[in-house]
Amino acid sequence: MASKMAETLLTIRRNQGNYMSIKVYGFFLLLLVVLSGSCAPIHYGVSDDAWGQMTDAQRLETIKGYNEREKIRELRKQDEASLAQIKQEQLNKKHRAHIAAIYNGEAAHLGDLLRVSMEGGKVRINGKHRHYHPVSFTIADGEYKKVPLYSGRKYIKHTGELGVHYSEGSLLLDIKEGNYYGGAIIVYKPKWNKGKTYQTIKSDGPTELKNVCVTIHALPIARHKRCR
Repeated sequence: MASKMAETLLTIRRNQGNYMSIKVYGFFLLLLVVLSGSCAPIHYGVSDDAWGQMTDAQRLETIKGYNEREKIRELRKQDEASLAQIKQEQLNKKHRAHIAAIYNGEAAHLGDLLRVSMEGGKVRINGKHRHYHPVSFTIADGEYKKVPLYSGRKYIKHTGELGVHYSEGSLLLDIKEGNYYGGAIIVYKPKWNKGKTYQTIKSDGPTELKNVCVTIHALPIARHKRCR
């Protein structure tokens, strides 16, 4: 590539003669230098010029050192990946324990556990908006779950699922895990303690809720005493 650039530069000079500006010539010269440097071959971390001046023994030693460094680098990457996986597993375990504690009444406050009911309107199942059977589910703070949806009658049935997530007072309907785009968001209200109904809930998520009626009830927390 560098040699072709040099030939192009000489051709331009012949064709342009004395009329070629110094700035254009300088630009092509700078580009030639950059391309020459970027295209220089590298052998095991050593430049082409340095490689050509080495003896066979030096080259073998260079290859050996390069392979050892690459092996150490790969082992370090594996250790970092393993450590990250262990940390993530610990976080997941802690998260599951937190949710279980809420359901068991061991570590929860009013508003940490909800009973949610859905009816009316339409949801997208199997590529089409359909009426569906009313559904009800319980969800704890920090929990993500997939709620089964059913549509149709005795002989023709359609099934789907609704991704829901509840965290720090916000209930999200119609989402994918880790992706909240398009979901309907309902924020905690004190009226949840006695039950509150929301009419015509809509979303732009995978299930595309249309005018769905949602009732949210914050369940009272039953404290369980441990036996001693």
